[in-house]
Amino acid sequence: CLFHSLFHSPNQTMTDATDTPAPASVPTIEPAVHAKLVERIRFFFGDANFRNDQFMQNEAKSNDGYVEISSLLRFNSVKKLTTLPAHVAKAAEEVATVVVSKDGEAIRRKDPLPENYNANDRTICVVGLPTKDIATKVEEATEVKEVKEVKEVKEVKE
Repeated sequence: CLFHSLFHSPNQTMTDATDTPAPASVPTIEPAVHAKLVERIRFFFGDANFRNDQFMQNEAKSNDGYVEISSLLRFNSVKKLTTLPAHVAKAAEEVATVVVSKDGEAIRRKDPLPENYNANDRTICVVGLPTKDIATKVEEATEVKEVKEVKEVKEVKE
């Protein structure tokens, strides 16, 4: 562009010449850490946890259904993974059951909690299988939304 070449140095781009700051980039995060953040968000906002988590419910009630990412960053399991809100927001974008606010500072459930929820009706116990990657394999092979590994089974009821 002639205007550009006359009034700007050769190394300066058109975007450099505007007063609009460049969008902040999200610092990179290790894929394994990102995957753990996705899992934590899926858990926090899942039916079983969200239904029983008074802190999450109170925060959501006072914020149009949203839970501030700054609040999630105070959770020990999240603190161990990151201190950056952008990492949590990016991970939440991969969780189909939640929505990230337009400003990227809060997360809410996409759908309300189901009214009829009986954990016993939704629970199965699998014994005798190798535990390495079993949760991931079960979630990938079925419509199961959450798998918990129990280290010791005291009694199996039929």
